[in-house]
Amino acid sequence: MFVDYLRLPGLMVCLLMISGRTDGSEFWDRFQAEYQQVVSIFEKEYEKGLTVSASVETSNSTKPLRQTAFFSGTMFRVELDRGSLRFVSCQGEQTTFSVAKKDGQYNLISADRNGADGIDDTNLDDARRFYRQHYCVHGFPLLEVVKSSGFRVVKCEKIQSSGEELVRLDFVWKRGNRLSPESVELDFNRNWAIRMHEMKIVSGESFVTKTSYPTIGHFPLESSITIGGKLHRKVKFLEWKSGVLEKEPFSPTYYGIPEQTDARTIWTYIVALVLCGTIGAFIYWIRKRN
Repeated sequence: MFVDYLRLPGLMVCLLMISGRTDGSEFWDRFQAEYQQVVSIFEKEYEKGLTVSASVETSNSTKPLRQTAFFSGTMFRVELDRGSLRFVSCQGEQTTFSVAKKDGQYNLISADRNGADGIDDTNLDDARRFYRQHYCVHGFPLLEVVKSSGFRVVKCEKIQSSGEELVRLDFVWKRGNRLSPESVELDFNRNWAIRMHEMKIVSGESFVTKTSYPTIGHFPLESSITIGGKLHRKVKFLEWKSGVLEKEPFSPTYYGIPEQTDARTIWTYIVALVLCGTIGAFIYWIRKRN
């Protein structure tokens, strides 16, 4: 069960791996003391099982699309309806795959063993980025960002935004191979939820994510992303539902697709066995000769 405000007087543990200057403000101290515990509550919801239904509008879409994301432990999948076609993208226990359903039949689009190269699924990327906006900055959990090497606080201060009191945190960190100056506005009265995140993309334009919340509730109501001031994507969250999810729909066999075998690993074993046999035979020949 979420609480509107977590006061943790015994948890005044600073994130010691943070380097750089802080301004010593009350809210930066509170953020360090409270945020890890708050985020762990949200993460447990996703691990236990969470279903999110949303209406997605993009700059290129003529009408909003219905999308549903499912999170369970390390697994997640996204289902998207496009008229007569239905797409399912999934990262299961062993396989990352995507299928399309037409005329009652699922057809494989792509599949690979988890951790292997070759899968770049925008639906899965969307699930990582757009369905955890309350504690992630464009797909990266804010807590991981704060703990990362090279993170540095520029400023942390209380601000007024549309009549509300928020905390604005300006920072820099290494996003990929570049140093990225970014800002977040956090609602310290709502489990430090991220209300706004802004960063500069490679072109130099501002990439801004804004998230709103219902009067009662802890999960987002709507998120919008603008690039250079132009709408890129708007997500209206229709339902957040907690509960343990069945494992079967996270497996390709559920859609009539066989599990992927890691052929590269099998061949590695075969080559290794042949090589060992060859070396053994050579050593035996040398000893017999001598």
